[in-house]
Amino acid sequence: MAGFKDLTGIRFTRLIPFAFFHKNKRIYWKCKCDCGNIKEISSSKLINGNTKSCGCFNRDVASKRMKESNPIKNIIHPMLGKIGSLSPNYGKRKLKPRTPELLRVRMSSVYSSWRRSIFIRDEFTCTECGKKNIYIVAHHKKSFAHYPDLRFDLNNGKTLCDECHKKTDNFGFHKKLLHDGTI
Repeated sequence: MAGFKDLTGIRFTRLIPFAFFHKNKRIYWKCKCDCGNIKEISSSKLINGNTKSCGCFNRDVASKRMKESNPIKNIIHPMLGKIGSLSPNYGKRKLKPRTPELLRVRMSSVYSSWRRSIFIRDEFTCTECGKKNIYIVAHHKKSFAHYPDLRFDLNNGKTLCDECHKKTDNFGFHKKLLHDGTI
């Protein structure tokens, strides 16, 4: 076989090839990753360094970046609006600002799934006024911040249009407390 190079046992970042085979006129290697997964990779991708692992390397790098940087510091979130120093209220709040833990929960896949389930159950219609095809929100009947056990309870959620959402008792909870002078 012209051009064949035996890569058996040679380490390529996290991969160690142990068996080769032919596929589409190319040589592929079965490689064992440091994490234990087996992956089939072409010789050229191993040799030129395009593939370093079964995929765990990229996940680890991304995870490390998220831990090193503060992803919550200066962002505009689609549901929460301006966060951190971008917020017009930054440095002016008398109450404890949104915590990173609450933001992580709101940005989680579990929260997205809860919202989607509420929208599907209510047929993407405001449960108060019955409007359809407008901007809707998944409203927590009992406060998200004060009832952590009910955050993902489908019975604690309902679909509202933005207009009806602003009329709820716990919309703008912090603003109401500041205006009422109860805090």
